[in-house]
Amino acid sequence: MWAILQSLIHFTPTLSSNHISKLLLRSDNSTSVFNINRWHAGTNLRRLLTKIWRHMKAMKVQMKAQLIPGKKNGRADSLSRLERGGDYQIRQEAFRELVKKIQVKITLDAFATAWNKKAYRWCGPRSHINEDGLQQPWYGETVLAHPPIPLILPTIRKTILEQARVLLLLPDWKGQIWEPLLRETNHVEWTSKNLSDLLIPGPLMKKMDACLPPGKLRAILINP
Repeated sequence: MWAILQSLIHFTPTLSSNHISKLLLRSDNSTSVFNINRWHAGTNLRRLLTKIWRHMKAMKVQMKAQLIPGKKNGRADSLSRLERGGDYQIRQEAFRELVKKIQVKITLDAFATAWNKKAYRWCGPRSHINEDGLQQPWYGETVLAHPPIPLILPTIRKTILEQARVLLLLPDWKGQIWEPLLRETNHVEWTSKNLSDLLIPGPLMKKMDACLPPGKLRAILINP
């Protein structure tokens, strides 16, 4: 239900600019579909449902929900698991080719583990520097930032705040919430091959049966 509310908030400008008055929400969560269609929920979900109802009322949009069988929603479900367990890494040979093309020497890998680190100095679980890459100072470093999807926006904010030089790797997904902030930076970028050809799933992804992100890889060098 929280994901539905956040999606509606994110797409509010699009709905408003296109004068949408009726909306069909499709979800594989039968509880959410049932609650939205009757605008009533149990105690645990009532507050979230009320927020959704108020948001739709303020937009003057009528919404109905439709259930998608789980088998037909495999990609979205897998991407949901990816957000919780996206411990993938870029293939070593692909990374070497990339830094050679860009002509950059990485001094700190901000989002890594002992098995997928791409620099001698790295942040992550059991790191001798800092387990949280967002808490480690970046000023004066050339940082490799290949963050989990939920941390892409905080990563760009930290890059701007600390005026760091950062090689940012992220999926080439259009219309994302981080795009306006990214346009404020001084950067050059390259769009590479499909992510499925460049990335290797980690142990947690394999355990959760999560797929690699769809689309291509964007390599963005942000300069102070």
